Amino acid sequence: MSNQRVATYDLMKCVGIIAMIIGHLTSVGHRFIFSWHMPLFFILAGYFYRPNDVVEMVKKDFKRLIIPYLITCGVIVFVSIFHSLLLGEDKVSRWIIASLYANGSFRHTSKFFANVPMIGAIWFLWALFWCKTIFNSLFKKNQKYVILVCLVLSVAAMLIDTYLVNLPLAILPGMSATIFYGIGYQTSQTGGFKAVHKLVVLLCVVVWIISFIYSDMSLARCFFRHYPINIVGACGGTYVIWLISDWISKYENKFTSVLVWTGRNSMTILCLHLLDLDIPIRGLLHIPHMMQIPFVIVIYLIGTYLLSKIPVTKKIFMIS
Repeated sequence: MSNQRVATYDLMKCVGIIAMIIGHLTSVGHRFIFSWHMPLFFILAGYFYRPNDVVEMVKKDFKRLIIPYLITCGVIVFVSIFHSLLLGEDKVSRWIIASLYANGSFRHTSKFFANVPMIGAIWFLWALFWCKTIFNSLFKKNQKYVILVCLVLSVAAMLIDTYLVNLPLAILPGMSATIFYGIGYQTSQTGGFKAVHKLVVLLCVVVWIISFIYSDMSLARCFFRHYPINIVGACGGTYVIWLISDWISKYENKFTSVLVWTGRNSMTILCLHLLDLDIPIRGLLHIPHMMQIPFVIVIYLIGTYLLSKIPVTKKIFMIS
């Protein structure tokens, strides 16, 4: 794989993580952003899937995904202890429950555990862990029908979360995302994004436009207002981001290098973003609303760079 192609995928993750930050800090363009930004990460993860021993993959992904999750939660709980001591407000128990449950949204409609305290953005780490584990287990058993089974699991997760129970540790979001992971894998096996037939691209992009104008989706709570439109539309949105990223990758300059580095370290930025959401320093500093997004992005980049200079955190968060 050429350096340009690697840069393209890192740029896609850069666009995705910036879109996530914008989506969390403002209500502007929510439907547009949520129509593709989380599916993109699952599609890319599937794109680079390689069959592996189930136990070995679980061990590797626990180290790569769950350890950073636990450390981030530990920091939040630690800070909440001081917050409680200083202000007399007990938020410690709330954050402990949120950390243990890994609930990603406060808008679940399930009959049971719909209102569990929300941990926020890093639900994605648990969801990706389950998604990869489920897909790899299915793939090892039956490659031929793996995409079909992923589709069935995705629909089942949507129905269970909507009507029955919000399961802990983002199990259901991980299940619902297996269809995107499978689509990513299938795309890589049939020649990559460049090989997708133009008529398929046109259909997906048109459906994508329809999806963010007339529909809505949230992977954090397995919500798909119009499931087929949301799935196909997310693929169209991801393809458009691939086109943009592939074009940017052709320009080799320092700005592009920063964008590539940002995408490559998107998991660390995700964890820092959660800390900022739950410990809003920008509010304490009275940062003007219109400046908050560029302010936090710069803070995340600086924070990631500083963490890369500490051997332990560099290894844990796999900072390049």
